[in-house]
Amino acid sequence: MPLDDRRRFWLGPYARYFQIVQGERAGFDNRDARLLELGVSLEVGFGLEQTRARIATAEPAAVVPAPAPEPELDRDHDSVSDATDNCPDVAGSVANSGCPAYEKVVVQPDKLELKEKIAFAWDSAMLDETSRPILDEVAKALKDNPSVRVQVDGHASSDGNDAHNQTLSEDRASAVLDYLVARGVAKDRLVSKGFSSSVPAVTNRTAAGRVTNRRVEFVVAFIIIKEGSPQ
Repeated sequence: MPLDDRRRFWLGPYARYFQIVQGERAGFDNRDARLLELGVSLEVGFGLEQTRARIATAEPAAVVPAPAPEPELDRDHDSVSDATDNCPDVAGSVANSGCPAYEKVVVQPDKLELKEKIAFAWDSAMLDETSRPILDEVAKALKDNPSVRVQVDGHASSDGNDAHNQTLSEDRASAVLDYLVARGVAKDRLVSKGFSSSVPAVTNRTAAGRVTNRRVEFVVAFIIIKEGSPQ
């Protein structure tokens, strides 16, 4: 119990127990010694105020900061990491998956999605004038994304025989490829293929379906090209 208000002096009972183990020696009492002490002790301490002051001025434990996470690659600095950026070479918006807001083209991870159909003259590989604006925007999207290669797939309707349609679809795909090259896209980034009417977008049983199937689609063949490869 404390003897003063500042708690510098304490008085209280105590009990101590000892056991002394002895070795075996001839001619001696080798039993263990067991002692029990009872008494009253007087203890002196720093006092209540000094204890509080020592606690208040104690140095806080050093806090080791957690290692900073590795920053995600974002080479176009548009706040969309390259891992999720559909256009990693040109700055875009988060809402548009890192791509600029093209009017007629949406860059997807696996293809360029066109908002309008590319039209041709009837039974011909000659591009319709109405298709030039969208192809101009396709060329811009490809030049904005130099690490992307595309395959141009040409499709024809089921009108006419298969051989004619195959030739027509190949010629249409080549016409689109040539147009993009003329707009500054490197030719080695482009591949064209014709599929005749073998891969229709919709049914070929109706006139409207056959018109829809006279189309050109852009499918991304290689998204990322190795560093140093020609563009």
